[in-house]
Amino acid sequence: MRNLKNIINHFNTLPISKNFSINKDLIINHSKDELNLLLQSISKENPNKKIIVFFLIDYEFELNIPENVLVLRTSMRNSIKSPREYILPYIWEPSNKIFNLLPNGTQPIVGFCGQVNKYRTNILNSTYVNPIIKTNFILRKYFFGGTEIDKNISKKDLINDFYKNMEESHFIICNRGSGNFTMRFYQALSAGRIPILVNTDMLLPFTDRIPWRELIIIEDNEQKVIEKVIEWWKFKNLALIQSKCAEIYYKYFTHTNFIDNVINLLQ
Repeated sequence: MRNLKNIINHFNTLPISKNFSINKDLIINHSKDELNLLLQSISKENPNKKIIVFFLIDYEFELNIPENVLVLRTSMRNSIKSPREYILPYIWEPSNKIFNLLPNGTQPIVGFCGQVNKYRTNILNSTYVNPIIKTNFILRKYFFGGTEIDKNISKKDLINDFYKNMEESHFIICNRGSGNFTMRFYQALSAGRIPILVNTDMLLPFTDRIPWRELIIIEDNEQKVIEKVIEWWKFKNLALIQSKCAEIYYKYFTHTNFIDNVINLLQ
């Protein structure tokens, strides 16, 4: 991916890079045994350096990470993460613009455009039946609309639907997908919209620097999420929070800013 190359190229310009070796391949969904063997092999090839490995994976199982390896992965569980393991934000497909700020209005508007799965059904249903909340849903059977299944849906139309839905909503449901993360979370931030989600033992990036609880709604169950949506709509300036979401995205999650902010974790 082009942005991964940009991340690596930028990292290589920094003084700290002399202490590290970067595995330049983005590892995508190998099995657990294959990933562990790969980590051991990479470690042995570069025994005198710290090695950074990027895993774009849906798996959330525990990995056996060698002492000289640091892993950045998209999907993991906070309760079983290794001290040498960090969350890799999905920063490859942000919105190409920040939407106009959406004021509170007469109802909180909760949007979602995407695949319905077991992690999303309850929050979609609970939000839909709540009389205070206005829902803005486009429900798909398949990931990314199933373009390989329904040839009548163009990629351009799917992307337009996705971002139009986001533009017209205060809050965006960002519950996990197949992996314990969602691309939509970062896309909503980049567009200046407020992610809401049920926590599934997730790990958010840069928790020591980003006041996530002031920017997003993340709770342990659907009812608490809905209560917080209504509370924020009644008592907070949603447009201001939207602007802060976009500000955080561009401060921390563009490719060069991501590396600049991750340096402290790697030292």
